[in-house]
Amino acid sequence: MAFVATDPRLVVEFMDSGLNKTTRTYGLKPGYIVAATDTLTDILALLSTAITAIGGMTTAEITGYSIVFPVLENAVTTPGAGVEIENTAELVLRLSTPGTKSASVNVPAPPDSIFVTTTGDGRNIVQAPSEDASVNSFVNWLIANATVSDGETLAAAPFVRGRRVHKASRKG
Repeated sequence: MAFVATDPRLVVEFMDSGLNKTTRTYGLKPGYIVAATDTLTDILALLSTAITAIGGMTTAEITGYSIVFPVLENAVTTPGAGVEIENTAELVLRLSTPGTKSASVNVPAPPDSIFVTTTGDGRNIVQAPSEDASVNSFVNWLIANATVSDGETLAAAPFVRGRRVHKASRKG
């Protein structure tokens, strides 16, 4: 099992006169973005040519674009029986903004080990970060490296509560 980098993708967002938005993803050929030493400015200049070419083919407004550098598992194995992405762990986390605002973060297919118990009422309650190493590691990673909700950061001790939530799905 190893994660390997694949060719980058350009994701372009379009908007029509009814304010409806859609995206299109364009795979980029190997070598399109040449060197790891290219700066963000170099990459944006390179992509401006692509955006100009795409813009000439549409009457929609291009409202934004992003470059995605996918990293994929090269030896995927099917998880064991009972692993369902519809089951999620929902963590309610306090934001760093003044007041009591919070945001929820969902993780699909949580292991039973992050819940208080494996049976009864505790089966649906996520342990606090101080009680579970996996929850602690994830929350600390979010605090240090990620934004949530609409770009907000988390408080130093953000954990409010966590629970198991089953999301509706038509995947079977």
